[in-house]
Amino acid sequence: MKKIFFGTLILCLLNAALFAQDNSAEDVTFNIEVQKVIVGKGLIYVSVYTNETEYKNKTAHYLFKFDSTKETVLNEVTLPAGSYLIATFQDINGNGKLDMRLLVPQEPIGMTNYFGGIPGGYKKLTVKVDSSTKKVTIQQISF
Repeated sequence: MKKIFFGTLILCLLNAALFAQDNSAEDVTFNIEVQKVIVGKGLIYVSVYTNETEYKNKTAHYLFKFDSTKETVLNEVTLPAGSYLIATFQDINGNGKLDMRLLVPQEPIGMTNYFGGIPGGYKKLTVKVDSSTKKVTIQQISF
């Protein structure tokens, strides 16, 4: 009886170890399209947030910089499949940060699922990225 119990316990532990292995999501290559870019006026900073805590703490999981070469900038990126909030700002004055005046951005900004006004919560602003995703479009807004 002890042998059966011990054997079953070992099988359970092995099974748990197999399921605990890293089954990370597949990588997805897609384009981030940023619209309403002010041509030739500083870099476009792209922050990708994987959860609400990152977004609230402004600690992006992934960061990209795009050149402002056209009114619509298209760049290919590769991320694991998942849900993301993607935010942009165009650093017009080249100081490496989003300039604000009384909570109002002084440089063009954009986010997934944001079309102006009060942005809303993290879940509203996320976009799902999977193998069918070809492009995520963000329209920048100037205030």
